[in-house]
Amino acid sequence: MKNVSSLNTDEHVVTVLQKISIHLSPEYKWHGTDIDTELHSGAIFRGFENKEDNEEYVGYVLICDVSRDDDEPDMYDVSDENVFSVEQKLRDELSNQVQLIETYTPTIGTLTDGTTRLMSSFAKIIDADREALMTSVRIGVPGQKFICVTCYPSAGFENFEKSVQSTIESITIA
Repeated sequence: MKNVSSLNTDEHVVTVLQKISIHLSPEYKWHGTDIDTELHSGAIFRGFENKEDNEEYVGYVLICDVSRDDDEPDMYDVSDENVFSVEQKLRDELSNQVQLIETYTPTIGTLTDGTTRLMSSFAKIIDADREALMTSVRIGVPGQKFICVTCYPSAGFENFEKSVQSTIESITIA
């Protein structure tokens, strides 16, 4: 994978585009694929669980540089005062891509470094013909726009949900 610049298999840490590092749970088998489109560059990691000698797909974690996408907000322009209007625009765009069932209140925060701004959005959608939860975390990297998207079935996959939450909490700027 050309977009994954480092892979620490002992720690299950990957660095995407030499900028964003995440921890992927060792409980799951991860298949990574580069993403390179006109507007987005990064990687998607699809998680699989071993069940009765078969791999069952459970969800994904995606990290992309979306700096060339004018529809993506610059996190330094997002504030408590405009987060709901920014989120509404993003929901409108998302509804053109997937079937939205329900959306939840967005949150603004920071990475554990205390300075890198984040905006987290949550939605219940239809993905691969099943109800799923999608989390989109926009990451304020100076001069760039990054996003981490996770998606997994909304019922019966609580362990994967915890794993994905841990991945989101592990985001660091490399």
